[in-house]
Amino acid sequence: AQTALLGGHIKGAFLNSTSAMPVVKSNSVRALACTGKERWRELPDLPTIAELGYPEFECTVWYGLIGPKNMPADISRKIYEDVRDALKTEDVRQRMMSNGLDTLDWSPSKFAEVMKADMEKWPPIIARGGLKPE
Repeated sequence: AQTALLGGHIKGAFLNSTSAMPVVKSNSVRALACTGKERWRELPDLPTIAELGYPEFECTVWYGLIGPKNMPADISRKIYEDVRDALKTEDVRQRMMSNGLDTLDWSPSKFAEVMKADMEKWPPIIARGGLKPE
């Protein structure tokens, strides 16, 4: 979608912050709104879609690590702890934040809850819109 937007083949797109931030900052595209509950720290004047009159709207992107279904709990815990510790370092936090990303300390069980909730949230919305996965 970003390539089509930059090439003038489409008039708009929903982009995640990592893709959007560089092209917005370079003035290659114009950001209209952000899709989260809060404004982006890097673009504080950019309103949320909720602020523009759609109070129930929220669509966020998350990134996480997943492993095999039967991964031993001790290995899963070790990976979680190592990644959590890395995300707490100032250098990593600053690099993430400069790309519009927040670092969250979600335990493996919390991340599983968020994934499950999103997997339940989107199918009815997609069906109501008459959309088909491609």
